[in-house]
Amino acid sequence: MFKILVLAIGFALSTNLAAQNIFAVQNNQKIWEAKDRHDLVYTDLILNKGKDSQKITALKGLLSWHDTGLRAPILEQLKSKNAEVCRSAIEAMGQSRDSFYIPFLINFIEHSSNLNLQKTSLQALGKCITKSKVHELTERNYHKLSGFAECVYRAMLKGVGHKSLTSKMIDLWKAENLESQFYAAWYLARTPHRLDSQSIKLIDLNGLNQWPSDIGIPLIMAIGRANMAAKDSQSVYPLILNYINSMPKLADQSECLKAISIYKVLSYYKPITDSSQYQIITNRAGVIYPALQLAHSELLAKSCATIQTLPTFTYNPAKVNLLKLADCNALPLVLNPSNPTYDIIWQMQVMENDFTKFQIIRRVLLDNPEPAVKSAAIEALIKCRNSIAYQDEPLGSFEELLFTVLKTGDEGVLSIIANAILDKQITVSAKVSNQLIEMQASLELPQEMEAFIDIAKVKAMVSNTV
Repeated sequence: MFKILVLAIGFALSTNLAAQNIFAVQNNQKIWEAKDRHDLVYTDLILNKGKDSQKITALKGLLSWHDTGLRAPILEQLKSKNAEVCRSAIEAMGQSRDSFYIPFLINFIEHSSNLNLQKTSLQALGKCITKSKVHELTERNYHKLSGFAECVYRAMLKGVGHKSLTSKMIDLWKAENLESQFYAAWYLARTPHRLDSQSIKLIDLNGLNQWPSDIGIPLIMAIGRANMAAKDSQSVYPLILNYINSMPKLADQSECLKAISIYKVLSYYKPITDSSQYQIITNRAGVIYPALQLAHSELLAKSCATIQTLPTFTYNPAKVNLLKLADCNALPLVLNPSNPTYDIIWQMQVMENDFTKFQIIRRVLLDNPEPAVKSAAIEALIKCRNSIAYQDEPLGSFEELLFTVLKTGDEGVLSIIANAILDKQITVSAKVSNQLIEMQASLELPQEMEAFIDIAKVKAMVSNTV
């Protein structure tokens, strides 16, 4: 009896799983195979004569297959009485990014009584719209329709924008619909049509600490990117400081992201002369999150010459951000001892802009066998080589050093030197580049594939310049 019960349960579960798996049906397998083969004839046949479930499968396959030869049968699905067929067709239009569908989507938006499909159509329209057709968004009264905010956001991602759309998105922000606010905030953070001082006044900055992070962060970014004149920044700057000072203790690390965004925004304005003017944001236990310390140090690094007070940094990378800058040498910062390997890596980063430490870094590179240390040392040496103090030094000694370390075959060193050449951080002789290319054959694949690819790019660059 027990065995029978187990078999019955197993059969029920397998039947349920088969029902959930669309590829358990043989016809669905054929539809997907047709997509993989770009079989227009079979796909067209399914869209014209297949069952609704088969049409949906075919249309979902088209989300990753864009072919103008299927325009007519896709458009035909807009007449379907099955809402899911219609939705799948609209989504396929949007994924195609094909401007051909613009007038059909507009017609559907204006005549459909199905609000969900209308919203899907607006989303697709944003993906298909072009610069020459942007007036379809600016002149039509769509801003009250659900989905319009995402439509404008999708258009902006394609580089299609207009200053009047920025005004519409500010209105959508004020409409207090969470979904519209989300897309409006991210649009304002990324659009080239930036906020002006009047637009910022329309946004209630005093409500900053009440915004959820996924809305507050992009809007804070938008304010920071506004590039306001000095007279405008004076009115916003105190509000941002007030936000920091009124911010509650961070409940968890996710809240940290919004605080980091605030520090980024502060860097757009006047230099920080006294960090005691705003409180240091901590969690409920009074601890400053490492990521927040890092953002804080990046902000203060721009003001080392004028800074009067420092927060208590406990995170070594945050200290390194300051210690590696000449203007910050006088600050009372000392790295905390920890893991010996990390201690050396942080010291390499502190020395990377100081040419007087070149020989120390060189010795670490040649003598320390730890791969992570070697990588940090070669990165520091390359930055030293590019410092102003080194420009008058003979190139030969640096070239010989590169030639020597390349022959060690260290994967990290090979990759870093290859990328430095590709990014034009350093210029090397044929002797060095040939040695780098020769070392490609010594790499173990697939474990050292990244370095192999980096060297292949250098090889291609050298071949093109010969």
